[in-house]
Amino acid sequence: MTATQCPATYCRGSAFGGKIVLDMWITFLYSWDNKERKIMDASLLQKDNWYIIDNGLGKPVRARLIESAKQGRGFKNSVLMHVKGSDADLFDEDGSVYVKDIICHKGSELGKNYNFD
Repeated sequence: MTATQCPATYCRGSAFGGKIVLDMWITFLYSWDNKERKIMDASLLQKDNWYIIDNGLGKPVRARLIESAKQGRGFKNSVLMHVKGSDADLFDEDGSVYVKDIICHKGSELGKNYNFD
């Protein structure tokens, strides 16, 4: 059996199998994450606007975009935001946030479903 034809359990011990299993696992996790929530397009981000993010603080929190997501001909994967950690009983701080963790604009229809009072 070759590495490309073997089942995942057999591939772990082969020379090329570890990479195949890892690639399959990464593909599975990426597709599962995208089914849970829609990723916001980086071209829609505007500086000094408020967004709702979910980056593992326990619940979605508000964040203000400090820098533009545009970089040269493309867009950044992470942006500088002022995160309102007080929404999750943490400190408010500036920091880098992945664009994939931004759920929506605070004023959008989806954003009106979140209550931060």
